[in-house]
Amino acid sequence: PSAISLSGLHLLTAQFAHLGPVYPLLPDLTIVPGPSAEGGGAAVALPARLAYPAAHAGGSERLSDQPPTHTHIHHHGAPARFCSRCAEPLVRRPVEGKTLPVCPRCGWVVYADPKVAAATIIEERGRVLLLRRAIEPARGRWTFPGGYVDRGEPVPEAAAREAFEEAGVEVAVGGLLGVYSRRGEPVVLIVYRARVTAGQPRPGAEALEVRWAVPEEIPWTELAFPSTAAALTDWRKTLSPPAGRPPE
Repeated sequence: PSAISLSGLHLLTAQFAHLGPVYPLLPDLTIVPGPSAEGGGAAVALPARLAYPAAHAGGSERLSDQPPTHTHIHHHGAPARFCSRCAEPLVRRPVEGKTLPVCPRCGWVVYADPKVAAATIIEERGRVLLLRRAIEPARGRWTFPGGYVDRGEPVPEAAAREAFEEAGVEVAVGGLLGVYSRRGEPVVLIVYRARVTAGQPRPGAEALEVRWAVPEEIPWTELAFPSTAAALTDWRKTLSPPAGRPPE
């Protein structure tokens, strides 16, 4: 099993602070005599679900160099309960006119930042490429290729990556179609127009099927999200002559 020094156990609690305390997992830990990788006199053997959480919990964080499964878990919907610096339970206090989670030990303030997603309206001869989602939320409903932007990733590159992962096509990302957000929602969606440069559309791991649709064929009552309908409506308005009106 993988090991961590006893002195590093406190850091482990901070690493997984957003999931809650690690201490209830202590019965699963084994003390290993001898020097650890951090130079201590003993080490703690971690159960596999902690040593390789990406493989066992579907997340993208990990404590080792083991390649994770290609699944991103985003925690923007759950409020933080523990400090990511020192693992102290957070308290809510007034900060800059808002009530926010604050660490009473080190003073760290947790801001609930928005999550950025990038997407493409892929066009071909007046048609748009749609996909039917294979995952929740909105499984079985229709949208266009898109997903979360990784930290440090340029937004247009993220949009192109998602098009390849979800619909199997390489695209040239064109102009900005629109930016979509709603009060109370954590996700900001940035949508570009794009065209296929290589590949044939095929459903990726997160899609049940893909298909080209002219505006009249867009399943307006079966779209995945309000932002899906808003972006497709904006795209339809750019066509000449306009066609395919969504239901009132």
